[in-house]
Amino acid sequence: EQWLEANRWMLDKSIGDEVQVGEGSMIDNCEIIGPVMIGENCLLSNCTIGPYVCIQNGAEVRNCQRIENSILLEDTKLVNLDCYIHDSIFGRSSYLVGGVPNVSRQDMGIFIMSDHSTITLPATRRIGVS
Repeated sequence: EQWLEANRWMLDKSIGDEVQVGEGSMIDNCEIIGPVMIGENCLLSNCTIGPYVCIQNGAEVRNCQRIENSILLEDTKLVNLDCYIHDSIFGRSSYLVGGVPNVSRQDMGIFIMSDHSTITLPATRRIGVS
């Protein structure tokens, strides 16, 4: 929670309600609600981001309903998420994919993912693993 508080403070002080986009980043069909800071070489498509989101270099966010008050560290990938993500921290090179179709804004997700971790939603059962 301290990281998220520090992120909100830093965004308020450094960019106010603005959106800052790093060099080489591509944004397609997105709604961005400041303050939001997007690093270099990021790919964002078909999503709503903000307020209070910091996305570091090389991150990818595609087909995500909404992400707010969250931190995405370098090379994070969030793909095909049909839930409202908030108050979350995604470690370096973490990967969150999938989702539950036809959900409303009340269906929320809070994630704290470590570096190099993967979560697939809905959870799938591995064959041969008990």
